[in-house]
Amino acid sequence: MKKFFPLILSIAFGISGFLYFNNSNVYNFKVEKVHIYTYENYKSKSPSPTILLNKKELINILVNTINSSNKIQDTLNLTSPNYVVDILYSKKKKDTFYLWISDNSNSGIYVNAKDTSKGYAILKDDTSKLKTLLYR
Repeated sequence: MKKFFPLILSIAFGISGFLYFNNSNVYNFKVEKVHIYTYENYKSKSPSPTILLNKKELINILVNTINSSNKIQDTLNLTSPNYVVDILYSKKKKDTFYLWISDNSNSGIYVNAKDTSKGYAILKDDTSKLKTLLYR
């Protein structure tokens, strides 16, 4: 049994490291605020945030949307995003997401800027909640 313990321990660390670095989840307890920019002229994000979320209940809507989305298995073929979302954590850390959603869409898609080859489909209920943040 003692011979297997180091093997089991190294496998556990390997799996946890893989999950940590391959997960698009946002950790809600660290989020301080969210900046949402419109993507202008298919070239760049607007110079200042279009929407600023700093209330916990509003941040939770966005965080829960990201964390409950489903990974898209197909190859992505996307146009320029509608929004750029910067999630600002404590200790000056930041995650950036590109978001495709419009006021007349029933669902949305996002990708993490760190890995744009993986897309995530936003659930329909979450799309409705997210649209209340974007189009209020």
